Amino acid sequence: MATEPAPFIFQPAFRWSGNDGNWSTFQVNIGTPEQSFDVLPSTCNGEIWVPLPDACPSSFPACAAARGVLSSSGSTSQGFQVDESDTWSQTGIYDLLLEEALFESNDTGLYGADTVSMGDGAKSTLENQTIAGVATPNFWLGSLGLSIQPSGFSVQSEHDLPLLSAMREMNLTPSASYGFHAGASYSKSTVDETRPVLFC
Repeated sequence: MATEPAPFIFQPAFRWSGNDGNWSTFQVNIGTPEQSFDVLPSTCNGEIWVPLPDACPSSFPACAAARGVLSSSGSTSQGFQVDESDTWSQTGIYDLLLEEALFESNDTGLYGADTVSMGDGAKSTLENQTIAGVATPNFWLGSLGLSIQPSGFSVQSEHDLPLLSAMREMNLTPSASYGFHAGASYSKSTVDETRPVLFC
């Protein structure tokens, strides 16, 4: 009889960011070689969104860091560089559907699939995860989609599972459920008040 895995604990990055408050972020690594970003959990979709280099104007030198773009291979990055990833498979430019429910504008994202790992020094890599490179300022930080609803691209493989479904299939977590505590940046100890995402 196969044993159920223990819950997968995704520790926070212990970095606070955001243009509308100090939010506890989580590090995701995308592509081969990895490009790293601080993102926020999103319960509204199963996609991973990260800023593209076009998201930052040259007049704002600190923009990339402010949007959660981490240095890659020791060099400063301006955003997700799709041409630098050997495992990137481009799907096309599509509307950001979540945007339609929140904003009047209809911004688009550069969609594709790539490998993803979570956290600094992550050991497990998930393949064929749906990635959207975004340039809109409406979503300042990238996001880690926690919904199990597939994106539904007509050209998408049936095996391209959302993050939680892929983790369940790989036996990294006992189910497609999760728990999340956002913490509080104004606490006396940001470490004590920063909580992980618990995939259980």
